[in-house]
Amino acid sequence: MVDYDSFKKAAIRGQDEIVPCPYNPSHQINKSRLQYHIVKCEKQHAQRELVTCPYNATHRLPKPELAVHIFECPDKRILETHKFQTGDEVSKKNLQEFIRPSLPPSEENWDTDDYQSSYDPNQHINNKCVIRNIQGATKSERKQFRREERRRVNQLADASEPEVSKVGYVPPRPPKSLPKGVSNSELGSRLGMGRGLRPLD
Repeated sequence: MVDYDSFKKAAIRGQDEIVPCPYNPSHQINKSRLQYHIVKCEKQHAQRELVTCPYNATHRLPKPELAVHIFECPDKRILETHKFQTGDEVSKKNLQEFIRPSLPPSEENWDTDDYQSSYDPNQHINNKCVIRNIQGATKSERKQFRREERRRVNQLADASEPEVSKVGYVPPRPPKSLPKGVSNSELGSRLGMGRGLRPLD
């Protein structure tokens, strides 16, 4: 049989204290994991009606013992110290309230704001020259969709071509001279010379 007191004492330093479960004392759990364990154990031991201590949620005990436990609970002192403040602490609190300026009233009201409709990608893409794809359709539906998609893209392409007005239209001028080329002999003599290449005249 395992001696649980020696088991607790043998816990490695630096680890959490090992405590028994309030529903089943044979369950020995690290103190940091006790809350998670209690939630599971409470469901398994529904017949045991234990009440929760108001100072610490991991303290579960029978209802008749609650009044005595509240009087002797070790976590009670933590809350009691926050209840009572000395005169210095009260004056500091009042000083902070005095120093902190009050904020002006907000003119913004999010309830009255006009919200725009959310972005609809299908509506946006109908006016763009983008080829769409249909998913989960039958072969005939895909064929019909591709036909309509070609028609839509062609209409958008025709509409996007700039219409040249006759008034003020100046055609581009033809070049006056032919482009200067490099003869094969010049190119061959300079081939493979790398960065030290002299610019062509």
